[in-house]
Amino acid sequence: QLIHLLAHHHSPQAVQLLIAQLHSDDDLLRSAVYQTLMKLRDVGLPIPGQPLRGSLLDELRSAYELHVVRHDLRQIHVLLEEGLERRIRQAEDRILTLLDLLHPDLSHSQIRESLDDRSSRLRATVLELLDNVVERETNELLLPLFGPSANERLEVARRELRIPELSGTETLRQLAITADSWLRSCALHIIGESLLEQLGDPVDASLDDPHPLVRETARTARACLDRARQTPLPKDPSSPSQPGGDSAMALSTLEKVFFLKSASLFEQIPGEEIIGMVPIIHEVEIKEGETFIKKGDDGDCLYILVAGRVHIKRDAEHQDTAQSREVIGEISV
Repeated sequence: QLIHLLAHHHSPQAVQLLIAQLHSDDDLLRSAVYQTLMKLRDVGLPIPGQPLRGSLLDELRSAYELHVVRHDLRQIHVLLEEGLERRIRQAEDRILTLLDLLHPDLSHSQIRESLDDRSSRLRATVLELLDNVVERETNELLLPLFGPSANERLEVARRELRIPELSGTETLRQLAITADSWLRSCALHIIGESLLEQLGDPVDASLDDPHPLVRETARTARACLDRARQTPLPKDPSSPSQPGGDSAMALSTLEKVFFLKSASLFEQIPGEEIIGMVPIIHEVEIKEGETFIKKGDDGDCLYILVAGRVHIKRDAEHQDTAQSREVIGEISV
């Protein structure tokens, strides 16, 4: 909030206060700092370039590190993969904003729009523009980052930035202790779901974490690891993970998010936004033969089937069957 207030304080002191926050570990804070510096620049205040160049190199390294992590953990879990994609996008946006601050002729919004365009020709034109405007040393990192080749990005990360290549297990260990609460929770969830007992230390270190999602996910993961050690049970691949026992009830917060993402109604919504819906989700158990919704009822909720089957009677002659992850009653709400 203080950062946004500084946008209305048109003075060199405001610029210096913002510059002092350039190396914050908080990605969202840095994004706000860059945006506020843009506003102060637009009203005519001079912005020193040297500290911005240092921040640009830091942001480039951060983006490459995220690409490496995504590569090392590719296809491991939809929520983690989605979270990494969003953070790569955010890192790229911070880089483009810094380029705009350093080179006013480079509009970050126009460059982003061009990079998002499906036209390979337009993307190539933007990369050529960057190549002509930005310093060569920076372009050695910048152009491969926004270029089309994932292999080239990985090569630059290893060769130029010396980002080490880790196993999937070690990458998970690093994510399980990161300051990013969402990525950390996703990593802890995977550790518990995959029964990675060798990663029990970061789980235990998070059992009393001040962040509620991290704390809950760590405790769920620890329960999974403990139970697997005592009585390993085969998992039903058609059902969501059930750390609380054989019942499909008592899903953790992250499991609820993952389950909602697996339903067609919510699959396009980012998990980090779905989590805001969790407090209004209630788990109910429907007994065999029980009617819980009728055509024409006033609807104030919808149902997503976690496990089992539901028979839907359309009329006297037509009957359908809904199975796990199918949505019932969404039209009424």
